[in-house]
Amino acid sequence: MAKAKEQSVELKYTGCLDGAKSIYLHYGIGDSWDNVTECKMRKLKSCYKTEVTIPANTELNFCFRDAEGNWDNNYGQDYSYAITTKTITPACEYTTVEVNPYVAKTTKK
Repeated sequence: MAKAKEQSVELKYTGCLDGAKSIYLHYGIGDSWDNVTECKMRKLKSCYKTEVTIPANTELNFCFRDAEGNWDNNYGQDYSYAITTKTITPACEYTTVEVNPYVAKTTKK
């Protein structure tokens, strides 16, 4: 059986948690948030950044928290990004998701 394609996703965060000493990406796969995971984001001059690899043809659901327990969950809506086979092409196996205050947008590299 062939292994399902995966997509590397770079997430950049600037939002209401800016200024925190550390920010964590809290994420799960699909509508039911399967395989919930957290990872610490790297602090850069202009944003916080991390990368995750998830299966194709699924949805990445995510929100952010700081070390003090404050959350940015898009006013309870959470953030999401669909990973489809159209996203994955031989020339584009990497996607950047930029999350600004309460707005998620995507760009392809």
